[in-house]
Amino acid sequence: MPDNIKSIGFYLIPGFTLAAVASAVDVLALTNYVKCESLYRWCFLSLDGESVRAMNNVWTLADHSIHNAPWLDAITVGSGVDGALYKPPQRALSWLRKRYAGGAHLGSISTGTWCLAHMNLLKGRRFTIHWEDVEA
Repeated sequence: MPDNIKSIGFYLIPGFTLAAVASAVDVLALTNYVKCESLYRWCFLSLDGESVRAMNNVWTLADHSIHNAPWLDAITVGSGVDGALYKPPQRALSWLRKRYAGGAHLGSISTGTWCLAHMNLLKGRRFTIHWEDVEA
């Protein structure tokens, strides 16, 4: 695989906002299309490799579980409207910490920021969060 292809994993939390995740994926796909080359590849990840139900009840197939995921340049955590209430499993936090320590960039979509906060990765950093979650 050429070194210039960036790989991005979307770790989907049950109840994630499909429109937000799909928009991010579409930007990558359209960039590849406009540039007439593969600059990005992506995959969907879940805790156990099973499909994940979005907030709108649409099921998304996971390409990998977190434990058999390929090496990724970046991992984006996708959550939904109840992100502040979601308590990520310890094995997911450990996996994300390990990938971060290994050089993967971490980001979030919608309220996936909460997952990064549970990892203590946001202390002393500026970040954004959905306006409905400011009080929480």
